[in-house]
Amino acid sequence: MSDQVEEKRPDERLGEYIARIRELRGMSVEELSRVTKLTVFNIKAIEASDWKSFPVAAYVRGYL
Repeated sequence: MSDQVEEKRPDERLGEYIARIRELRGMSVEELSRVTKLTVFNIKAIEASDWKSFPVAAYVRGYL
């Protein structure tokens, strides 16, 4: 795992960027869930940029 921060690509959605960084670090969704205390469902929704899965936008802002 590198300490260097990967830049978000201009054509990349936020969820795609988060998924790419997670994968570069060799983490599964389940592992990220344990570390962040977010549910697997929420992580998958964020990585899919499925913002409508959250009841209010404040939840998404808080999770990110």
